[in-house]
Amino acid sequence: MIYGYARVSTDEQSDSITAQVATLERFLAESGMESGGVFADENVSGSGIWFRNRPQGKLVYDALAPGDILVVTVQDRLTRNLADWATMMEARRNIGWQLYILQAGRYIQSPEDEMVYGMLACVGAYEPRRTSARVKAVCEHRRKSGLPYGHSRPVGWQAKDGQYIPLPAERAIADEVVRLREAGVTFPGIALHLSKKGYKKPGRREKTAGWYQIADVRSLYLAAVAGYPKIPRSAWKVSATAEKLCEAVSGGPRPASAASIPA
Repeated sequence: MIYGYARVSTDEQSDSITAQVATLERFLAESGMESGGVFADENVSGSGIWFRNRPQGKLVYDALAPGDILVVTVQDRLTRNLADWATMMEARRNIGWQLYILQAGRYIQSPEDEMVYGMLACVGAYEPRRTSARVKAVCEHRRKSGLPYGHSRPVGWQAKDGQYIPLPAERAIADEVVRLREAGVTFPGIALHLSKKGYKKPGRREKTAGWYQIADVRSLYLAAVAGYPKIPRSAWKVSATAEKLCEAVSGGPRPASAASIPA
């Protein structure tokens, strides 16, 4: 029996899986062997999730029997994890199935083959981690400089042309939240009020705009009281952190009503 396996992660082109599957199906059809089909995992990490723990990978792993052949287009479609690679090679030897890599046009057979492709698995795991580190460093620099970074934005601000500019619509809602709060309305009550009025959070697309939840209402209130500082949205999730930051950027104690904000 001959099987094909394809995989793409979340940051790869969506048509990559289509190309892999088409190539594997053609190879299996021309092999002259009984085909077990092509299995494909989409949006699955090649380094973080082992082959036998993936939805489709597990099906292939459990099906492989002595004399079977597993075909992949390139080695990193199978795994980018050295420990995973070593485990698969041990299973290959113990069970007796074979691995064929189309790009190389060869079977993995000798200890040297295992070593070379094991090194490629290490490189495959290292590459995205280094890329992630570089992206994080750039985002951290832009955040500290008060510039847009990633998809995050401070409350009451929007990114445009590489800068943060005020977001009047959200600030108007925040001002309404302050008025209601100082009139004695609770945060749950304000959230209900905003939903009844049809107010939604700004989104990059209309479909992604969601309703203001209780935590969002509290963030709007804190941001308005502090004068809309360019604080990362993640900071608002921690009550003590958010209130200290608000005091620091507003230049003094907050209004009495703000001091009684519930956690």
